[in-house]
Amino acid sequence: LTDLAAATKAIDVTGSVTSGPGKTTTLATPNGGITVAPGGQLVAPGGLLTVTTATGVNAPGTLAAGSLAVRASQPGSVALTGNNTIGTLVSAILADGTFTLNDTAALTIAGPVTARLLGITATGALKINSGVTITTDGLSRAQQGIEAKLSDAQIAALTTSKLGSFLAVTSSGGGKTQINTGSIAVVPFSLSKATIDLVLPQPEAGTITIGQLAAPAIDLILVTRSSGIATGTIDVAGLLVLGSGGKAELFGKVGGLDGQAAANKAGILALPSADYRFNACPITSINCVLLPISTLPPISPIRDVPLIRDRSSQDDVDVQLPNVSDEDY
Repeated sequence: LTDLAAATKAIDVTGSVTSGPGKTTTLATPNGGITVAPGGQLVAPGGLLTVTTATGVNAPGTLAAGSLAVRASQPGSVALTGNNTIGTLVSAILADGTFTLNDTAALTIAGPVTARLLGITATGALKINSGVTITTDGLSRAQQGIEAKLSDAQIAALTTSKLGSFLAVTSSGGGKTQINTGSIAVVPFSLSKATIDLVLPQPEAGTITIGQLAAPAIDLILVTRSSGIATGTIDVAGLLVLGSGGKAELFGKVGGLDGQAAANKAGILALPSADYRFNACPITSINCVLLPISTLPPISPIRDVPLIRDRSSQDDVDVQLPNVSDEDY
């Protein structure tokens, strides 16, 4: 099989559909959607799988291909949520909607990704080639529920289902995970300010290495968790690191500010640390000085100090006070 097209109706894949090794396989529904049912398979070994749909794709089944290109010409979601094996994402362009890709292998993003919301999860390693532009809106910190203070335990338990637009890696079974980018850009889909999360797993956090990120209208959230490491150069509207026990060595601009001011503009949860730095200054520091954090005592320090002395039982309430004034009354 090299082509499967439906002129007016949807395509439903319930069994196994396989093309020859190294060939290009095209699925096209100019006026409908595509479904790969549980147990269904689309297999293009070592080849390119091209999926073009009008209204979207619902695929709890399996896609296996050397590379994948997706396009949805009308508003609708593309949900590739099965145990997929994709080597390279050539492109994913949605008119409007959510793009979801679950990949059980290492993944390279080689071309543009456009979706109001996106969730891409690779196993072990996620690489984004230089020149790639990601266009998305995501969800704000408040919408993700991470605007308030989070504990280390809450950060460890954070799941991608609570996030908006994210690029994530899961554990490959023992080795350190990694997200690596070249010189890339992230721009809003429709908002004036958008948000994207880069997510490492727990407990094998691994590394986030950013070659160059041009995203002056993007709030960047780095979920490094416990012991994760983040490095690179970025230009972003906002920066929040969720992690502890690891380190960050980031450079560039935050909110249009550079130098020490950018470090103060950035944020970190659960607690600030000298090991997490922006432009060589601790994140949240003032003039490159990390101020001590004041904590309230567990109990009131004056709890056992009497504020009003009890009247002695021997006091005579009828005794008149002496007149110590210079005037007579």
